[in-house]
Amino acid sequence: MIAPELQSVLATTGYLQAGRSCAPGVKLGQAAQEGRLGRRFSPDARWQGASSLRVYFKYALDTVTAAAVGEWRREIWNEGNSPLLWVVSPQQTILYNAFGRPQQKNDAEANCLKTFDNTASELDEAVLTLYGLDETERIVVEDGLFRAHWQWQAGRRESMAPAGLNDMASYARAFLGTMDAWFSARNARRMRAEIFALPRDASLRVIRFVLEEHSGPSILKTVPLEGRLADLLKRIGKRLNVRITDSIASARELHAHGPNEVVIIKPSARRHWLGVSALEDADAVVVKGISGAAI
Repeated sequence: MIAPELQSVLATTGYLQAGRSCAPGVKLGQAAQEGRLGRRFSPDARWQGASSLRVYFKYALDTVTAAAVGEWRREIWNEGNSPLLWVVSPQQTILYNAFGRPQQKNDAEANCLKTFDNTASELDEAVLTLYGLDETERIVVEDGLFRAHWQWQAGRRESMAPAGLNDMASYARAFLGTMDAWFSARNARRMRAEIFALPRDASLRVIRFVLEEHSGPSILKTVPLEGRLADLLKRIGKRLNVRITDSIASARELHAHGPNEVVIIKPSARRHWLGVSALEDADAVVVKGISGAAI
């Protein structure tokens, strides 16, 4: 039986699959020692690819000394086929470069890539950092994981929960990030995102993105609701000459475009306001802009 902390790290990094079965190439416990020449280092888990490339995991109840890590690394380095060493303890996980040439002094410190607390968010960050994902790629991965949870009842309930202001702000930041990249070529315009603070039990959520003739980063603000949701939709429809109610009834989602704005209206469920949806919506706005339509 492997320690819960090590199991969590293996699962987060993909070496344990759903149902806690080992991914191809993964060996645990005594099996992780098979085929090794060194004897000082005893891994608790090992992954080996078709090319003999290996990744080692070591679990320790107590803090591991720098000297011990140096000895482990030297032994692994002599094997010549392992780029990474994960050292897991109850409190934290430390990722080491196993390809780095051993040093006489401060070897562990010189080859420490990252230290993480053993929390879900920190371990997710470890994986994202390890694979060098940029902000957009991280949004796709994180929201992809959230979408994958929908196949279970708990995940479906979570996806249908009303989007809060934090969810809306995350959506808006992802949208603005795409638009900022588009505007950066001329550095003459920016966007302002307005999140309408609707009641939690409202059936819809509304965000307005306004194009401004200013340079600099785009801005995000929350706008208090004046009157009822129906009043807000009526004002938007009148300003943009769109029959909001009919459009929502037929399409569920609406992108209402004006000369210098786009208003996005969707059902309140979180599943409609993920960051990855913001990336798709921003791309659609860019395409409209390229085609010469209103923003």
